[in-house]
Amino acid sequence: MKKTYMMFISAVLAILIVGGEYLYLTGQQKIVNVVIATQDIMPNEPLQGKTAIVKAYSTARNVLNSPKGYAAVEIKKGSLITDEMIKNQSYNSDLKKVAVKVDLASAVTGYVKQGSYVDIGFEPKQDNGQPSSLQPGIILKHVQVLTLLDNNGQEIGHSTNAYANSTPASAVLLMSDDDAVKLKNYESQGSIYFIAY
Repeated sequence: MKKTYMMFISAVLAILIVGGEYLYLTGQQKIVNVVIATQDIMPNEPLQGKTAIVKAYSTARNVLNSPKGYAAVEIKKGSLITDEMIKNQSYNSDLKKVAVKVDLASAVTGYVKQGSYVDIGFEPKQDNGQPSSLQPGIILKHVQVLTLLDNNGQEIGHSTNAYANSTPASAVLLMSDDDAVKLKNYESQGSIYFIAY
């Protein structure tokens, strides 16, 4: 009798737990409008005409629900577009793309992501015991990071856990011709680092 009673209680608890989980999960997932890329969209391209709005179950709070703005990163065909993947304005097409070497420390341990803005600092190195003629400090302000690349030249993701599987080896920055020359001059005489906002 006691064994039957315990089995009955266990079965009731199991039903309550499974039912509770089902109600919780169905309450969390809502059918919402989401934006899907209908073709590959390159950074700085407008989303208009390259997306479709579909209804889907989603628990994410950062999904885009209308095709607005410009791609901040490369968006592959079929991708669900989130807020982090877009920006409100396109970047100045007169700006040039300049690659610089970075590591995890100079990329501020994950705080620097695609589309973010940074100040660039400089630390001179000694050449044969002689100090550099250039002074340490901030050399450029408010520079946009177009993308981060790993050692294989593959783009590192744009999300907050972008560094989970890859360590940055270089960053592609957007800047004027004069700033690009200045940056490369400083980079050849020491190390540069990013200061994230």
